[in-house]
Amino acid sequence: MVHHIEGKSYEQYLLGQTNFDKTLPEQYKNQAKLAVKDEYNLEFLELTEKHNEKELELAIMTNMRHFLSEMGGDFAFIGNQFKLEAGSENFYIDILLFHRKLKALVALELKTGSFKPEYALKDALHPMGVASYRVTSVLPQALKEYLPSPEIITGSVSRIMDVLVK
Repeated sequence: MVHHIEGKSYEQYLLGQTNFDKTLPEQYKNQAKLAVKDEYNLEFLELTEKHNEKELELAIMTNMRHFLSEMGGDFAFIGNQFKLEAGSENFYIDILLFHRKLKALVALELKTGSFKPEYALKDALHPMGVASYRVTSVLPQALKEYLPSPEIITGSVSRIMDVLVK
């Protein structure tokens, strides 16, 4: 709970980058806005800052229960690399979820690069929300004095390994 309060989770829900006001009937707008955060905390995936979309997808699949919890708890997993056929073309949705309260499918297109949501949302005809994610957090300055430096940790691990190898 403290993590969500400090991370301003509630505010993130309310500030979502969506086009829901233009594309959804009035009865669904508020619930849809609550279903999409501006940013998701995916630190539990234990990815490095430099990862690709496939690594992100595989980490999510491995940690699906925790991922669905971070998404908000109203989602159910349908599939990944879910194939859609449109005429003679095939499209693949990275992750397909179902939102139980909205009774709607939610397609997640995973991207690891920068993205400008204002362009994607401006002319979209279907409901769309854009969110970012983070996989590491910055250690608060107040806690740094209580933890050893990376050099001290590396030295300690090296000494332990030397003892174990002998």
